[in-house]
Amino acid sequence: MWLGKQEGPTKADKGNGASLDAIKANADTCANHLAPIVDRLRSEGITSLPQITKKFFMFVLYKMISIFQDTL
Repeated sequence: MWLGKQEGPTKADKGNGASLDAIKANADTCANHLAPIVDRLRSEGITSLPQITKKFFMFVLYKMISIFQDTL
């Protein structure tokens, strides 16, 4: 890769149909990975984007504090 340009054939080089199939497959994979997380959040009553954001940042903050404490 040079300056953000991919070397070799890209998805677009394979035709629009193949490109769309690849995009859909990637989206399905992502959705399948996120489904258990979303289900858990819903079971905790977290259903809005602000609630999800708060939960995420609390998780990240907790992890950062744990890492920092391990270095002391």
